[in-house]
Amino acid sequence: MRILLLLFISLCTIGLTAQETSISAKQSGKFSSQLTKLSITATAGTSSFSTEELKNLSLNKLSQVSLGQLTVSYKMNPRLSFGISTMGNLASSKAGYYNAENQFFSFCEDDDLDDDDDDDLYELDDDDDDLEEDHDEDCDEDEIGQNLVGTVTYKLSEKLPFFVQAGAGYTFAGKAPSFTTMIGYNQKILAGVGIMAGIRYSNVIQQKPTDAIRTISGAGLKAELGLSWNF
Repeated sequence: MRILLLLFISLCTIGLTAQETSISAKQSGKFSSQLTKLSITATAGTSSFSTEELKNLSLNKLSQVSLGQLTVSYKMNPRLSFGISTMGNLASSKAGYYNAENQFFSFCEDDDLDDDDDDDLYELDDDDDDLEEDHDEDCDEDEIGQNLVGTVTYKLSEKLPFFVQAGAGYTFAGKAPSFTTMIGYNQKILAGVGIMAGIRYSNVIQQKPTDAIRTISGAGLKAELGLSWNF
């Protein structure tokens, strides 16, 4: 949380400083024009929850926030922009697979964990459709730079503060490609700085292991809230 707080403070400082720079640089024309086409977004987000988990959400789970996105974008026009982003929690912690012995292996586990460690094996009855409680939180601990995503953001209207965002990239923690979509709201409040909120759907496309009999998708939904500058 302290890192996210520092991100938000930094964003506000950058926004106000850049706004002043933009005003003073108007005489240079070209520089000012390019600066106004850049935007920065920083948000905090909840964990990514699978559709099955949505029925049992608690306030405690929703309060466990981490990096949502840190994005730098370039405006092609007032409504369309392209950017590069580092995001957190692109996959649900439920992601994993079952082998022939009906043992569950999480895609969120550290690569250096011993595969023979009994603590990493979770057995479920064939008739039990419910997954075990989360036993590994690595999917919720993505660090800055672990997930890199190229984004396209489109404002639905120049008068209404709603937008949609789509992106695709690669997660170095999971060593797999990823994709994401978001529908959100952004309202400017002061000197180009705005409040952003939205709901994101994302997933990490893991390769099916050779011993996997059944896989559990990591696709999930998460909520984000943060700040933007010059969005």
